[in-house]
Amino acid sequence: MYIKTFIASLLLLFLCSCEQLKDAQPQAKENNESWQSLPEKVTPDDNSSVSILPVKDEKEPAKIIEAKPVAVVDDNSPTLEPEDVSSPIQPEFSEELLTAVSNWNKIPQSVFPLAAVTIKQAVDFSIKNNSGEIIAKSTIPEGSEVVVVGANRDQLLIAPSKSAKMRGTINMDNTDFKLGVAYLFDLRKRQQKEYQEHLKREKMKLSAKVSTDKRSTAQTEDLFEDIPIPGDFGHGKFCICNDCRTQRANMTKD
Repeated sequence: MYIKTFIASLLLLFLCSCEQLKDAQPQAKENNESWQSLPEKVTPDDNSSVSILPVKDEKEPAKIIEAKPVAVVDDNSPTLEPEDVSSPIQPEFSEELLTAVSNWNKIPQSVFPLAAVTIKQAVDFSIKNNSGEIIAKSTIPEGSEVVVVGANRDQLLIAPSKSAKMRGTINMDNTDFKLGVAYLFDLRKRQQKEYQEHLKREKMKLSAKVSTDKRSTAQTEDLFEDIPIPGDFGHGKFCICNDCRTQRANMTKD
């Protein structure tokens, strides 16, 4: 009886083993097919182009675009205004001037001596003794500056400098004498106008008439002070703009 039971157990175990083998065959077959699909091993001497490494999808690297700095506008920052540069102003031959000089036929003596007059031709200078004999001579070239000490209609009496004793003559139109007189005339008018405006301001400040009269007398002495000689500060020799007049006045003070 024990022997029959043992044999029955063996048969049952054998049947179970067969069922497990049947289930395992398809998986083994699939594994076998997957191994057969793999490429063969490539040796160093093999010229085959087959590779077992995965191929990467290579793409061009993205270009990095640098951001340009953007100017930040500060509303509180001061706005730069263009510099206030004065424009050249040349003296004019006004009707008032032409009347004062009798159309250049009679120059008032208050004009002389007039310095910094440029001659447009060479001039001979000489010194004479009491008997009228020439004792010394000299020539000043074209483009030199002289001092006009007098005039007789269209002829000017000139000297090399204010202190020089030598004299020469030249036609008025061969110099810039007329512009020099217009420059002098214009500055005198400006001085007169500024002086009158100064008096008005002083009268408004001072309540006592006596104080005003004293102040007026003191200021009158300065009215006819020497006019700065012409000079070119970028606008021309006879420019009468505020900048040029100020620079000439500063040179006179120095």
